[in-house]
Amino acid sequence: MATAVLVPTCGAWWGIAPEVFTGRSPARALERAEARMGRRAGIVHVYHRGAELFPTAEERSIAAGPGGPRLLLVNWKPSFDRTWAEIARGALDRRIDRLAGHIRRTFPGRFFLTVHHEPENDVREEPGSGMTAADYAAMFRHVVTRLRERGVRNAVTVMTYMGAPNWAVAPWFARLYPGDDVVDWVALDPYLDPSAEGRTGSSAGIGPSAGMDPSAAADHPAGGRTNTRTDSSAGTDPSTRTDPSTGTGGFAGLVDRTRPDAAGWPGFHRWMRWRFPDKPIMLAEWGVFERPGRPGAKAAFFAAVRREMRLYPQIKALVYFDSPRAPRGDTRFDATADAARAFAGLVRDPYLGATPVPQE
Repeated sequence: MATAVLVPTCGAWWGIAPEVFTGRSPARALERAEARMGRRAGIVHVYHRGAELFPTAEERSIAAGPGGPRLLLVNWKPSFDRTWAEIARGALDRRIDRLAGHIRRTFPGRFFLTVHHEPENDVREEPGSGMTAADYAAMFRHVVTRLRERGVRNAVTVMTYMGAPNWAVAPWFARLYPGDDVVDWVALDPYLDPSAEGRTGSSAGIGPSAGMDPSAAADHPAGGRTNTRTDSSAGTDPSTRTDPSTGTGGFAGLVDRTRPDAAGWPGFHRWMRWRFPDKPIMLAEWGVFERPGRPGAKAAFFAAVRREMRLYPQIKALVYFDSPRAPRGDTRFDATADAARAFAGLVRDPYLGATPVPQE
């Protein structure tokens, strides 16, 4: 079973953002992606912006089946022409109220909602910009609070970070967080970058998803310290191991990467365990790019994720970003026959289906 905020009691949810940047409708893209990977998705990631109302009729049909329920992960950027400070002061209240009425009338089931994901590269700390980290936190809080006040009680809220060490060591980074009372899950969006050739351990070339939006220190808790906790189920810190088949640190290289120019940063998964010990963690987007010269690397990485994902019990959802033309390359899971086989083994692992998606 799942908890009130959709945490699976056993294993983790499996999800997908299907066939992004192909022009196909969400339902058709999902139908094709599920046929390609050989299983139903537990979570389907969809994207909205501005005044769009959600879930749409098509998305409600996706959530309802047929064949069983799915959970929606709705990714909403409320505006591209209003600052975060303006939204926090009420500039979009009519838009939020209209959305709240639509959700109340059309969709009683629980769903995940993330508001303006990956805010790090939009932060402008200049006074009066309206786009400071504190402005983001205030915007997120205002949107969630107003939706709740207008009767939306079925949105399970997700704070989605980019997951890049260079932003995480910025002095304003800690101020992005809106507060435990308006955040149910925390998430990151890590990608295995094609430049990860020849590097090992948790500093292998895992890139953030900057630009992937299909809809369009002193105050840093970890800045001066290193979280030395390890995954007790493994006995040793997985990020210290290098997988020779991938040339990376395996799953740890995806979720706990470090960089020489981000001194003191312990890795996102480690930081989240330290900062949010009671929050479930989601990989709201993750993907593996094709690597020129290493055609077997994608298959090997999927196999590594399958071997190692149980070492990260606080990660309760993995949502793959499937696209033939993401900004930095091809993240399709079946770009080669070997990758398709390894991915099929991953997604059919019992750990990713141990808890049934709840009937709403």
